[in-house]
Amino acid sequence: MFIFILLFSTSVHAILTAPNGCSLVDKGWYKPNENQWYFTCSAANLTEALEFVSSINKRIDYIIIDACNPVISRLEQLPELDVWNLKITNCGIEEIADDAFVNTSPIGELDLSNNSITKIPKLGFLVDRVQYLNLDHNKISYIPDDAFKKENVTDYMMEYLHLEYNNITELHSSAFEGLSVRSIYLGNNRITHISPNAFEHCKAENLYLHDNKIAELKTGTFSHLKDLRTLDMSNNLLHELPPTIFSSLKKLKSILLLSNNLKKLPSVIFSGLSRLEYISLSENKLTELSDDIFHGLESIEEINLSNNQLKYLSPNIFRNLSVLHYLRMDNNQLKQLSPGIFDDLRKLEVLDLHNNLVKDLPSNIFYNLNELRALDLNNNKLDKVQVDLFPPSFVNLVELHLQGNRLTQLPKRLFSNLRSLWIVDLKGNYLTALPRNCFEGLSMGKTKAELDAEGLRFDFKVFLSGNPLTCDDQMTWLLDWMKIDYVTISPDDGHPEEDTPICVAPPQFAGSSLKSIVLKSLAKIK
Repeated sequence: MFIFILLFSTSVHAILTAPNGCSLVDKGWYKPNENQWYFTCSAANLTEALEFVSSINKRIDYIIIDACNPVISRLEQLPELDVWNLKITNCGIEEIADDAFVNTSPIGELDLSNNSITKIPKLGFLVDRVQYLNLDHNKISYIPDDAFKKENVTDYMMEYLHLEYNNITELHSSAFEGLSVRSIYLGNNRITHISPNAFEHCKAENLYLHDNKIAELKTGTFSHLKDLRTLDMSNNLLHELPPTIFSSLKKLKSILLLSNNLKKLPSVIFSGLSRLEYISLSENKLTELSDDIFHGLESIEEINLSNNQLKYLSPNIFRNLSVLHYLRMDNNQLKQLSPGIFDDLRKLEVLDLHNNLVKDLPSNIFYNLNELRALDLNNNKLDKVQVDLFPPSFVNLVELHLQGNRLTQLPKRLFSNLRSLWIVDLKGNYLTALPRNCFEGLSMGKTKAELDAEGLRFDFKVFLSGNPLTCDDQMTWLLDWMKIDYVTISPDDGHPEEDTPICVAPPQFAGSSLKSIVLKSLAKIK
């Protein structure tokens, strides 16, 4: 079976016969007077397909060949091709000839993923001619010394090199010699060892080594990568780090060390990284951090310390982190917060402390957090909160989560300064009632127009299920407030029935939902 293609150009008008399973389509309709040719094949003969394209003697933007029939165990020298994007996938390729691409024009993107390639050929001549090289999902176990060594030194920089989901076990000395690339993806391999000189004579801006089996890093491993911006070592087996492992990475902006076995960190581990913006240390086994570990990180915007075993943090640990926006310390074993620990975090927007063991909050603990929008204290051991917990400057808080604590009562006017408050989650505490004026200063009794004029929210939600509510006359104000159309006492239409606040007393209302009780009946209770 053959497919006949009518090919038009300014000087060519010809009928060509494409191999079975292939088609040539112009997708440049959205650009007037500009063609964009796509040649696609499925279950086609690779040799016939590429010879057909070569015979066209015309620039092809995309050649996409998938599931070759028959499979190709060795990719030999290709015919002359003028192509921007060459994709040959699921063809069973095990080996690539060193001269496979010598006849191709400079390729923008070369994708040989999802084959069975076991060895990287010599690609030195190619790395000066390709922007994107994808070798993901193959069976590569080793990177030869001269795989990326260029014949002529140039300033050309590739965009990315993808080697994920292979069988690579080691990165030996000079494995990437001659390579200049923005991003190297080596995740999801079996790497256990990285030579200190693996990245010698290599330039890279982003290095992804996540999901390997790296248990140790030698001093100097990354010292040659002076331009590195991102380093991802997450989901490995690291149990300790050399003190100066990152000291040469002065341009580093993001470092991901989550999901390792780190129990402690040297106090100077991040020293000198003044451009660092993001640190993730979550899902390790950290029990403590030195009080100066983050000092000097003047550009840091997010720190993630969640899912560790931290029991105490020094009051100076976040000193001078004036541009920090997100701080996550959930799922640790913190029993207390040191007074003044957040004093310098004037730009903080999200503070997550859920699933800790905090029993008490020091006075003024949040006083300088004027930009805070979300505070999560769910599932701690708080049995009380101070009336002055939220200062007058606390006007940007949108979400407050206090679920799963041990609160038995709330102070009057506790939320009065929280003018932007939208969600208050009080589920699963021991509250029997809410004081009449605990929300004083917010939206109580005001119309939507009045709220809008004052810059207040008018879509307020309070979650109360799982509390032993006594629905007597002290709760009349709450039922009256529930009649306001911008106030929702959980659940609303999107919440399950089990989230409905249930009264446990007095006897005539025990087991009844808060919403089902008629206001006038409550008013008669004495």
